Amino acid sequence: MAYGQTDVNAGARGGEFLTGSLNFYQIVTVVPCYPTNVKTPYQTAIKARNWTSLLSGSRTIIVKDGNGADVTYATEAEYTSAYNKQKNLDTLLSVFATRANPVVVSVSSAAIADGNGATILADGVNAVDFGSTYNGGRQGYYINIATERNPAWLVDETTVESNTNGYQLMAALNGAPALSTTATTPAGPQDATAAAQTVATGAFVVSDSSNDRNIIAKLRNEL
Repeated sequence: MAYGQTDVNAGARGGEFLTGSLNFYQIVTVVPCYPTNVKTPYQTAIKARNWTSLLSGSRTIIVKDGNGADVTYATEAEYTSAYNKQKNLDTLLSVFATRANPVVVSVSSAAIADGNGATILADGVNAVDFGSTYNGGRQGYYINIATERNPAWLVDETTVESNTNGYQLMAALNGAPALSTTATTPAGPQDATAAAQTVATGAFVVSDSSNDRNIIAKLRNEL
């Protein structure tokens, strides 16, 4: 809790305790989602600094990302990519928060293997878990969420795109806007590789019948 803050998720005062049972979710997507803390559009950031030229090797913007790392942006492509990653994450969490504010959110990034077996988050994630548009090795973004509002959202324990009871988190995410990113020189720890960082559509796509399926999720027992 931040110093001087008296509310916890706008629902309880400091000194009180959360009483609901916790639900844990893991969302994995090839749509770049990461807490870069780059929240100002490129042109606005340039104007605020009274700069008339583009970023270059001698003119950079340094931002401390959500994991505390200083990241230097030296080109418009790198900066815009970071802005889009933050915007995509904000969109995803905003959809989740329409029914339950997260208590804990952790975000990480890791390579997704170009595997042949259907893993569906069992022992890892392979490219086959997503639409054929994303065949091959990809960078994956793992968003782990805990909420005490149980069961404000549900995702099925055996399938990842929908559920038969309760509110469908995946259905709500389907079609939510997603900003594309460009394949740039890795600018931060969220970019293990510069390749394959773009999304084929301008939205999160859930359906397992779509070649553009770019997000999956599971209800989990722990983060």
